[in-house]
This record gives sequence, structure tokens and C-alpha cells, in this order.
Amino acid sequence: MKKQTIVTSVKRIVFGSVVSSLMFLSANASVSPVRAYDISTKSKAEVKYNGIDKNQLHTIQVKFSNPSGASFNLIITDANNEMIFKGNYADKDFSKTFKFPKDESSKLSFVIEEVKSKKSEQYNVSFETISFENAVISKN
Repeated sequence: MKKQTIVTSVKRIVFGSVVSSLMFLSANASVSPVRAYDISTKSKAEVKYNGIDKNQLHTIQVKFSNPSGASFNLIITDANNEMIFKGNYADKDFSKTFKFPKDESSKLSFVIEEVKSKKSEQYNVSFETISFENAVISKN
């Protein structure tokens, strides 16, 4: 009787471990290793990371609400503070998507500078790759 109780208890523990592991894995299956974050705060600008596209490029969307249509500069620099891009715009509702090679830089900075008022906003985007591995061993 005791042996049967122990065997039943072990089976329940193994079954419970397998079920909880499957629930844990299925809960994480819908979450990609790289998540899209809206890193903007209350401002006229929005910088949004949209993940990695089919060509393995980081995709970042920049929006800027410029109701007056005043001229502004968009400057993008890498982790070494080297300028990657500089553009001058006067769009009232600016929206542009930028794509960068996945392994080229671990950090990008986006600076939006209003030419006339010299006001600027800076957004930093850092990239981190997370790897997840899980193993479950069970005996029948």
C-alpha cells in the first residue's frame, strides 16, 4: 500500500511539473525575444521600436507633431556618437520609418532639434538580445 502511494505521489509530481512547464512555455511562446516599446514621454515627438523585419533589420518609427510647420533637424547617432543620418524637415505631421542592420550597433540616439527655437529632444534606443532555453526531463 505504501509503495503504491509513493508511486502515485511521484507520478503526480512529475505530471504537475510537466504541466507547469508546458504552461510556462506556452505563456512565453507569444512573447517575442525583442519587444516593441513606445519610449516617448509627453512631447511632440514619438520614437517607437517596431521589432526586426523579415530582412533582419531593426525597424524604428519616428513621428513628430509640428503644427506650425517650422523647420527641424532629425539627427541619428550610433553608440560611438558618430552621425548616421541627418535630415531637415518642415512637415506638420512628420512620420518616417528607419531600418538598421541588426548587428551593427547596440545603441542609437535620435535627436529632434527645432531650428528656430533651438529646443531639442533626444531618444536613446538600446538593443539587447535575450536567449531562452528550457529542458524538462521526465521518466515514465
